[in-house]
Amino acid sequence: SPMAELLEKPEAEWDGYLGELFRVSGTWGAGDPISIQIGDRNMPVYAPDPRVEEALAGIKPGAPVEFVAEFGEWKGDYQWVVRASSWIVVGRRGLEPRTN
Repeated sequence: SPMAELLEKPEAEWDGYLGELFRVSGTWGAGDPISIQIGDRNMPVYAPDPRVEEALAGIKPGAPVEFVAEFGEWKGDYQWVVRASSWIVVGRRGLEPRTN
């Protein structure tokens, strides 16, 4: 997947992908700030809209999650930016992960 390809690249090359949209999947992290675990990498997730942040905050830690996000950066740290609740594919109540 494009997300996996990005994360395999050296971080020195990541700036070239800022602002691009990715389909992101992993395991929802625990704690604050909200985050996603992708393999051995834990990455922050940011939602500028409080309603989207609330939807993300309701996901149970350890749950499989999938969303569309803009690849972003804040104070030197890379993050996934979720701009709309419709971008959350799996994780919201009533949305179960696909098994195929």
